[in-house]
Amino acid sequence: MANGNHQARLPNTSNISFTGTRFRAALILLDQHGICCSAGSACRTGSLEGSHVLRAMKLSDERARSNVRFSFGRFNTEADVDKALEIVPKVSCEIAHRFARGASQFGTNARLASGRNEAALPV
Repeated sequence: MANGNHQARLPNTSNISFTGTRFRAALILLDQHGICCSAGSACRTGSLEGSHVLRAMKLSDERARSNVRFSFGRFNTEADVDKALEIVPKVSCEIAHRFARGASQFGTNARLASGRNEAALPV
């Protein structure tokens, strides 16, 4: 689910929520597809607390803690954006499918189980 105003926003940054702890799964799966993203807001990188900005926007605490941020810069290409637009919905569906069958479908991935909420993921 996309967070924020869809019209009045920065054109290079998008923030979406994966409910529950699924944002960790999203980070892992997006990393496996070569998509660069991070959890939370830039000012709270590495924090397990929900973003104060998202909470001020009246998002629930769960949704404020379960988000993934995509930031594009001058070195990204249209192909990078197209790849993200192709992969993110597939990852979202994969997460929903796996969680419907039980979280054990993710195996014992240490990064998922560790509670780590930040990944440095190069494009």
